[in-house]
Amino acid sequence: QAQLRKHTQIDVFINKGMTHKALIAKMAQYDIIALTNDEYETYSLILIEAMILNKIIVASHKLGLIQNITAKYNPGELEDVGLFIFDHHSEFSEISHKLLRIHKAQTSEIYDKLALDHSSSAQRLIDYATRIQN
Repeated sequence: QAQLRKHTQIDVFINKGMTHKALIAKMAQYDIIALTNDEYETYSLILIEAMILNKIIVASHKLGLIQNITAKYNPGELEDVGLFIFDHHSEFSEISHKLLRIHKAQTSEIYDKLALDHSSSAQRLIDYATRIQN
């Protein structure tokens, strides 16, 4: 299980011009991943990758995958495993206080339970495309 470091340092990086491999390596160095989208996104691979890395995640409600997750879990259940969802940037400071209570991330459990692996996700996308074409 991922453990928070005793002296967690805050650092910010922006994914501009990074290769996918470099991005994953950079994310692996952090305890907490913040996904602060200002625009709606239909499906968020970076959210899935953060879950695979078993990181504590603070995510905007504008990530499409968040709606799938919140359909199955309530906010308290998600926060217990280290996934914090905010609607407005003003909520981010409130979430930061909750982060201090988390001792280990368990977001990979949601990844496993919702079958977010490549094959399952691809099949859901195919099923969705088939439904909207009919």
